[in-house]
Amino acid sequence: GSPRINTDRDGIVTSRHDYHPFGEEVLTAQRTTGLNYAADTVRKQFTGYERDNESELDFAEARYYNFNHGRFTGVDPLLSSAIPDDPQTWNRYAYALNSPYFYTDPTGMYVCRGTIVQCQKFDDSVTKTREKLDKIKKDYGEKSDEYKKTKRALDSYGEAGKDNGVSVSFRKESGAQVDLLGKEGNLNVAIVFNEDFGQGLIGNEGSNIADAQDFIASGKSKSGYKSNSEYQGEFDSLFVQGVIGEYLSKEKNLINHFVTTTNSKGESKKTELWNESWKKPDINTLRTNGVNQHLKDDADYELTPTNAKGKAAMFRIVPPKRTKK
Repeated sequence: GSPRINTDRDGIVTSRHDYHPFGEEVLTAQRTTGLNYAADTVRKQFTGYERDNESELDFAEARYYNFNHGRFTGVDPLLSSAIPDDPQTWNRYAYALNSPYFYTDPTGMYVCRGTIVQCQKFDDSVTKTREKLDKIKKDYGEKSDEYKKTKRALDSYGEAGKDNGVSVSFRKESGAQVDLLGKEGNLNVAIVFNEDFGQGLIGNEGSNIADAQDFIASGKSKSGYKSNSEYQGEFDSLFVQGVIGEYLSKEKNLINHFVTTTNSKGESKKTELWNESWKKPDINTLRTNGVNQHLKDDADYELTPTNAKGKAAMFRIVPPKRTKK
């Protein structure tokens, strides 16, 4: 967000700033120096960008932003951030899809399709989840399934400045959905989270995103993907969720981590993916058993190692919308 009040070390207000939607500072007769509305030496201003007073440009990490024009001074280097169905994304100089009340662009490279609060929560959650990797590596080893699968899932989101074609948005409905947007030869990955997402779900869907990225890289058609094992993909995603859930439970001093689902009879089923009483040599086996039981019980999947195809696809291909002539 944009810092609006600056204080000294004693908490005394030294300056105030208000901004128009695209970053111009609000100057009115009511905003007087007596209320501390005055220039100061703090360079971090609109959206947290560092402002160069000489050029009147804001440093937006990947490029510079001109708040007087409401535009970046250079094109968006991430070509994959342009979506065929959203014409605003094809303006490579636009700030926040020309909707600064709803979107923010903290890195100057991509738009998080949610509110500032949602996007900040997502960024913080990814960071906190990645911080667990060192503990997983220390406890299980670099070559363990726990570490390799979790790292692969979290790496799928990429880093600021890396063009990996993943966009993140949010919805009120429960669960999450990974889609491939576009058509053969030009696909991008889009993930939609429900508003109550957590670190476990970020890991779970990250594994699905990694599968989608592998699918794109393979050059196979949708039917080619469907012939592969959906069981393995869903197993990996839930396994990662269980590993992250283990460390979340430890942070909260909980004795176990479990997931719940509803079977085809409408019965609620609870399955443990970690318990502090499990002996270390048995954790992988017991977690694997728990994941398999959950996939078998879940009415949306009903997957087993021998029944590799479930009722719900891991991700969908959403073709571009056709315009009527």
